[in-house]
Formats: sequence, structure tokens, C-alpha cells
Amino acid sequence: MLVQRFRFSVTLFALCCCLSAPLYGEEEGGEEEREVVPGAESDGPESSGGAESSASKEPDSPKRVHLLPESIEQAALADESVRKQVVWLDSPEGKGGSASSFLALELYENTPEPQGAVIFLHGADQHPDWPQVIKPLRTLLTDDGWYTLSIMLPYENDRPVPEREIPVKLAEAVPGNEAAPRYSGRYFKIADASNAESSEEGGKEGDDGAEDTGGQTEEEPDNTAVTAAENEASEATGEEAGSETGEDLIDISADEKAAKPSGITFEERVQMRLRAALEHAAQKNYQNIVIIGYKQGAQGLLDYLAGNRGLLPEQGMSMVWIDAQLRDGPQAGFTAALGEDFSLKMLDLVDSSSRTSAENGRQRLGQAKRYNYSGYSQVRLPIMEVKSLPVSTLTQRVRGWLKVNAPGMRAP
Repeated sequence: MLVQRFRFSVTLFALCCCLSAPLYGEEEGGEEEREVVPGAESDGPESSGGAESSASKEPDSPKRVHLLPESIEQAALADESVRKQVVWLDSPEGKGGSASSFLALELYENTPEPQGAVIFLHGADQHPDWPQVIKPLRTLLTDDGWYTLSIMLPYENDRPVPEREIPVKLAEAVPGNEAAPRYSGRYFKIADASNAESSEEGGKEGDDGAEDTGGQTEEEPDNTAVTAAENEASEATGEEAGSETGEDLIDISADEKAAKPSGITFEERVQMRLRAALEHAAQKNYQNIVIIGYKQGAQGLLDYLAGNRGLLPEQGMSMVWIDAQLRDGPQAGFTAALGEDFSLKMLDLVDSSSRTSAENGRQRLGQAKRYNYSGYSQVRLPIMEVKSLPVSTLTQRVRGWLKVNAPGMRAP
């Protein structure tokens, strides 16, 4: 009997050992895994701390804030590789006719015999170094002896920073004037209304109390007369205080002044900058002037011809339009601006890849023939396909036309 019990206890002990071995192995594995995980977790904060320290070590770069898109373009060009070509010109488009500076890019001729000066007018929302048409031409014409000047035109839909309408506060009290009338007492009227409401509420409460007490009420004085007397006394006191201190009370809720529209339009600003560019070229003794207008820049050139009709010299000035986009359409703007006696040399390059441009060019050509514009010539080219190339049929056509129709002239 004892032997059987001993065998049973041994068997039970062996069975317990067999069952406890896997559990013990899982616990050791879990401990090993727990030992690895803290190590991995410790790497996370160290790496994040290193990133934060590296980020904190980086100096904060100064940021320039520009309110106008034109200022952004000018600042970008002044900081780029073309900064050596930057020249600042002045035009009287500032406040009150004061001088306002705008950016221009100039390149001198690369030949001993200068041919003249070429002024570029870019399109809408572009800049003087626009990579299409403007940059290839202004850099390539210098090899033919041309001085090139590409000016920055204003943005047509740009809204300038509004001027301050409210005067700067110099003292605690503002003197009264026609724009700011004397105190009208409207706040006392508001107080009267509030007092009347409170008196009505008080009357209702008194009536309720009288009903509760069996209808016994006492006569109350008229608050309206008292309130009016108090208001008159307060207004008189305020006027006396203002007269004693030498200050006039004003109504701070007076209507605001209407914003004054700017007296200088977009077209006038373009003409001011074009005249400044012409004066700059004249100061350098260039007498042979060529003005190239690209897209909307052709409209600025057309406005210049319309404003100076009959005053332009027959020689020493030529015009080039490239993919012209006129504001009033080809029928109204072209003939009205040039008139019937237009005799200057003009090259009109039409984009043959655009159906609209080709149709507008066809109408302009018909008008030129009708009015017998002897100096007008039109050429159709696929401008959209070659406008970004440094040397293309567009640049070669302009160079060839200038050699034949704009011979070099320079004052001694």
C-alpha cells in the first residue's frame, strides 16, 4: 500500500514538472521581450530629443513680407542672378505726384557699333525677365548691337494698401470739426428709453403689490419729467465742462468718410513708366528707339501712340507687337489710336497656332491696307511653340526686321 502511494506521488510530481516547464519558458521569453522593449522605447525619446535639439539649433531665417505682388516680383529679381542688370527708375505715380521707383533690367550692346535701344513691355502678371519671348529677345539682341531695357509694369488688378482715414490720436480728446459733429445726445435718448422701460416695470410691480394689499395704492410722481430735467442738466454740465477745458465733445458714431478712389489709373501708370524708360534711354544718348510689346504690353504701346499722335518723329522710332492682346478689340483700338496718317514702322507678329489671335491679326491687316499704312507689316508664326527657345524663328524674324527697318542711330 505504501509502495503504491509512493509511485502515485512520484508520477504526480513528474506530471507537474512536465506541465510547469512550458509555462516557465513562456515567462522567461516574456521577460526577455520586456527587456528588449524598454531599450527600443528608450531610443525613441533620445532620437526625438536629438531632432528637437537640432531644430532648436537652426537659426530663424528672416522673412520679408510684401503686400503687393509687384513688390514680390521685384524683390525676387533683385535677389537672383540678374541683380547686376537691375536699375531703378523713377516715375511720378506716388502719392501726390511724388516719385515712385520701379525695377528695370538693362543689358548693353556687345558690339563696338551700337544700333540703338530696345524697350520691352511684358504682358499681364509677368515680369521683365519673363522666360517666354522677353528673355530670349533681350539677351540675344545685344549681340546685334542693341541696348535692351525691360521695365516692370504695374499689376492691373492689384489693390494697393488703403490709406489711413482716421487721424492719428494725439490727445485724449479730439477737437470737433465738420466731419465729426458735436455730441448729439443719442446716448441720453437710449438712457431715456431704458428708464421708461424700468419705470413701466416698476409700475407693473406696484400694481401687483396694490392688488396683494387689497387695492390700497399711493400716488407716484411722474418720472418722465424728472428724467428729462436730469438729461437737460447733464447736457448743460457736459457743455460747460467742454467749454472750461477748451475741448469739444464729438459724436464717435458719426458716419465714416467715403474712401477716396485713386487718381491714377492703371493705363496712366503704364504710360508714366514708359516715359521714364524713354528718358533713361535718351540720357544714354540713344536716338534710335524700338519698343516691343508682348501680349497686353502691346496695349500700352498702342496707348502711347494714341497719346502722342503727331508728335512722334518719322525716323528713329519703331514698334514691334508680339501676340498682341488689345483691350478694346482689333476693330476699335487699332484704327482709333493710329489714325489715318500713321507712318511709323511697325512689325505685327501674330500667333498662327491660336485661332483667336489669327482672326484678330487678319482684321488688323485689313485695316492697315484700308488706311494705307505703308510702314505696317504682319508675319504669322507659331509663337506658342517657339516662345521659350533662346534662338528660334521668332527671334530670327525680329533680328532680321530690325536690321532692315531700324538702322542704327546714336547721338555723338
